[in-house]
Amino acid sequence: MWEDDGDFKVTIFRDNLFKRSNSSTQNDGENDGENDGEKCSIIKELSDKEKIIFTLIKSNPNITTALIAQSKKFTRPTIERAIKKLKQLGLIKRIGPDKGGHWEV
Repeated sequence: MWEDDGDFKVTIFRDNLFKRSNSSTQNDGENDGENDGEKCSIIKELSDKEKIIFTLIKSNPNITTALIAQSKKFTRPTIERAIKKLKQLGLIKRIGPDKGGHWEV
């Protein structure tokens, strides 16, 4: 995605929803896999659009609904419904204000 507002910003999206990074597999042994199965089963129940939106938020915690709408051609109400559901399921949490805040996954 390309955005130009005087400066430029390049956002690259990767579909790494189901891949685990090395840092997440190397831990002190606590909580090994306790929530992995639960989160995977929740994610499997999401619609295709909800999975896409979750993946976008996970890959870019600073993403806005406007950028999601622009990049995926989803309507704002669709995005807002998906975000509401993701929040209710505990998959995402908004930290800070709408402008300047970020998503915690």
